[in-house]
Amino acid sequence: MRRSSATALLAALSSACATAPSEPRLPRPFCPPLAVYDREAQRRALAEMEQLAGDSELRRMLSDYHELRVRIRGVCW
Repeated sequence: MRRSSATALLAALSSACATAPSEPRLPRPFCPPLAVYDREAQRRALAEMEQLAGDSELRRMLSDYHELRVRIRGVCW
């Protein structure tokens, strides 16, 4: 009788642990919508950017914006 009670208790305790996920799930990040640019707009932007000086602050900012978009896509899609 004692053995079956101990077995039942052990089974109950071990099954309670099985309901928890083995790895914690991270919450899904908020994914803001990204602006969509058609090919013509991208072509014009590239032409304008190529006219900027190589050390242009605006060129650096556009590069940062590109990297941010790449990172958002990596996390959200």
